[in-house]
Formats: sequence, C-alpha cells, structure tokens
Amino acid sequence: MVKNIQIVALFGITIFALGAAYCLYNSDNQKKVNTLGEWFTCRSNSGFKICDDIEGDEKKLNQCYKAATDFANVCYPDHANTTKECQNFWKFYSTQAQDALLPQDYFTCVKQGQKAAKESQFFYKNNYLVLWVDCATSKS
Repeated sequence: MVKNIQIVALFGITIFALGAAYCLYNSDNQKKVNTLGEWFTCRSNSGFKICDDIEGDEKKLNQCYKAATDFANVCYPDHANTTKECQNFWKFYSTQAQDALLPQDYFTCVKQGQKAAKESQFFYKNNYLVLWVDCATSKS
C-alpha cells in the first residue's frame, strides 16, 4: 500500500514538473501580434535588403525583381491582382490608430503573397520574412 502511494506521488510530481516546464517554455516562446505602430517601427529599423543589394549575379537580380513585382501585385494596394484581404488591410492601415493590433486580413494577405516571394530566395529571406513576417509579431 505504501509503495502504491509513493508511485502515485512520484507520478503526480512528474506530471506537475512536466506541466511547469511546458508552461515556462511556451511563455518564453509565445509571440504577440504587434500593433500598427510596432510593425511600422520594426520595418523602419529592420535592416532589410532590396534587390539592388545583389551584386554580380544578373540571374539572381532578375529573379528578385520578378518576385518583388509579383509580391507587390498581390499584396500592395492599387495593383491589378491585389487580393481582397490585402485591400482590406491597407484600408485598415490608413484609418486606424498606431495602437491598433494588426488584423487577421494582414496575416492572410502576407500568406497570399508568400508564393510570389519564394520565387527568389534573396527576396524571400531578406525582404519578405524580415518586413512582413518577423515585424508582425514579437516575443510577449
């Protein structure tokens, strides 16, 4: 009987320790959605690169230009193929206070532009991920 109680107690302590470790790990790695102001500041301070930063590789440069153009056609306002979610985000951007959280339309828009961004590894890594993905969230 005493052995059973010890086993149950040990099991309970183990479950508690695992739960505490899980909560600690997740609290350190949770990301929060940024506000418009935080997103804008991050973009300004990000050190992102543009296609013109590519030197000595014409093929890579042309791929980057194509990816940037295709991404803009999907994600920026006033382009022929701009999605509804992207149009909604830019309307939101122009009318909301800087302390408003980025809306779901933003994240949908960014996801819709991902395929175009991936046409160039340089654009995807140095522009899309930095400006559009990383700046949308921060550690909580």
